[in-house]
Amino acid sequence: MDTTKELKESGQAFLDVGLSASEVAEEIAFIETHFAAESFPGEGLDKYRAALMERQAEKAMCQEGLLPLTMPLFRTKDNLADGKGFAFQVVFFPKPELGLNLDTPISVKAASAAVSQDLIEARIDEIRENYRVLCTKEEGSVVEAEDSVEFAIETTMDGEPYSPLSASKRLYKLGEGFLSEEFDQALMGMAQGETKNIEFIMDVAPPEGDEEPEKKTFRSTVTIQALLHDEVPAVDDEWVAQAFPEVGTAEALCQLVEQEIGDEQKAIIEEDRRYQAVSALAKRLEGPIPDFVFQAKINEFMQAFEAQAKDEGMTLPEYLKQQETDIGEFKMSIMLKVREQLKQAFALDAYARIHQIEAEQQDFDDFYQELNPSDPEQASREYKLNGRGYIAAEAALRIAATRHVLGHAIG
Repeated sequence: MDTTKELKESGQAFLDVGLSASEVAEEIAFIETHFAAESFPGEGLDKYRAALMERQAEKAMCQEGLLPLTMPLFRTKDNLADGKGFAFQVVFFPKPELGLNLDTPISVKAASAAVSQDLIEARIDEIRENYRVLCTKEEGSVVEAEDSVEFAIETTMDGEPYSPLSASKRLYKLGEGFLSEEFDQALMGMAQGETKNIEFIMDVAPPEGDEEPEKKTFRSTVTIQALLHDEVPAVDDEWVAQAFPEVGTAEALCQLVEQEIGDEQKAIIEEDRRYQAVSALAKRLEGPIPDFVFQAKINEFMQAFEAQAKDEGMTLPEYLKQQETDIGEFKMSIMLKVREQLKQAFALDAYARIHQIEAEQQDFDDFYQELNPSDPEQASREYKLNGRGYIAAEAALRIAATRHVLGHAIG
């Protein structure tokens, strides 16, 4: 591989890459072996051009010691062909190196991970809500809002029998909107064994489904067979053994909930400590972030949002209007967010460089796990195959640097 680099006053790097015929043949063989065939629609070797350039650009950038701040762009004049070399150009904004003031230690505020009894009880109440059961109401009760009833029902629609609303026994819950509000109101106050004729109007779609729904008059004869209401279970050994046999007792459930909340709080506290440490580190950054770097990252961010809006069939202003966000406020929030993200990233890069930190396998594993929690190994394969290993390496190094900062922080 032959490489030639040129740095422009604009801050962009132009990297010319030349591959010999044998290097091209070797790369094509690798792609055909390791990539899925359906990833490359089309005929001939040139269908592999984009994959080849991404993979070889990574090698060229590492060879020249230039890592991109933004996604590289590729330029080429030739197609891939048997027995021929291949040349292309990579255009990108390289990542700058900034200084860092580490004269004093980083400090973070410590927080308590103690779990209060109120939190435990609130979480158990949430569990109970999910295990509500229908219970028969006391004798002499009448139908109330949000009750459930069992009834026999016979219904006509515009004078003709209507089988979908006719049954010898049916369970029905008030307030869910299955039938009209008129119907629910008519049920209110009825007692077990009582019969009532109820007339109500509802929209009914025609069988073809292409026309507008029509209003139809329904008449139902309803006989209440049973009144029921939702109850949350009492937290006792009997209920826990039935609902959570692997837990066994009410005391064990409380202990399990306490542990779960404690683990959640520790994760939140650890994330807060990371944020405090990295934010404090960013304030130690020495030297301004070049304007071209800042603008390039903002443009990349905006393009991502425009692509997201396009996927939903909208322009960016239309998308933001749907989100009830003003375009001016949106751009300002992007600017602030990008500036802080860049400061934190460059501060971690400088910290790793000063302390000669190297990323370990666990740091890479953490990155891929965050990227694709359901299949981190797949994420790892894709990054390595698609010429994006440098992105993973950069992220893993920052994870390692963050861990080192926290390990040496005060508090």
